[in-house]
Amino acid sequence: MRRQAEAFRDAVGDTHVPFLKIMGDPDLYCFGKDGRIAQWSHETGEFSGIDKSFAEVLDFELAELKTRKERKKAQRAAG
Repeated sequence: MRRQAEAFRDAVGDTHVPFLKIMGDPDLYCFGKDGRIAQWSHETGEFSGIDKSFAEVLDFELAELKTRKERKKAQRAAG
């Protein structure tokens, strides 16, 4: 994780530390120096504050994963 954090910091020129990447989504969740969570946009290179705790981010992303899985399952059943 340290190597990835270093590589990310060097690439974007910032001190945020990435901790979560969703497959298929190039944006990253990161911790700032103050411990707050932000999402880095690969398009703009900017960080947007996320008003959620670590657990809330994980819960949200797991719910999104479940929704995508159910959608794919329904598409397979219909097709």
